[in-house]
Amino acid sequence: MVNKASARATGWDDIKVHKDTTAFLIRNFLLILLANESRGEIIIESSSVSKDIHLLDSLNFFLGAGLSNLGVDHDKVRDTLTSVSFVTKRNHDIEEQIADIFAYVAKIKYQLETKGRKPKNNYEKMMLGLVEKKLFCAPVGAVLKKAKLFKEINPFLVLP
Repeated sequence: MVNKASARATGWDDIKVHKDTTAFLIRNFLLILLANESRGEIIIESSSVSKDIHLLDSLNFFLGAGLSNLGVDHDKVRDTLTSVSFVTKRNHDIEEQIADIFAYVAKIKYQLETKGRKPKNNYEKMMLGLVEKKLFCAPVGAVLKKAKLFKEINPFLVLP
């Protein structure tokens, strides 16, 4: 989530917001895949060239540099993140529809935590419960190498 008022107060413009959130999302996704020894792909709704370029820039950064502070080289990142697809609403991709639903629920969760907002109906209560169950939690007793990766994952971050 981005707290737009806080971002503006700290001098962030739209470009800074897009660059930082995109880099965080890719890094977090890579960490989850690496910690679970999985492979994955990014499917993102294309919005505009000016925004999409930030995703490509962040992706290229990790594909070139890896996560060096965690001992993950670029070859491992390339083996882990297998593809990136830009789609549009007109495709009616189920992944994008699910993401839209959860973006709404994430906003409710944020408002609940920061403004004391209450769920308006049973649908919101059910969706909030589902999000809470599905938020990433590091397993207890993970081996040392994985524990280092798990510790870096932040399932619900509010920027800045």
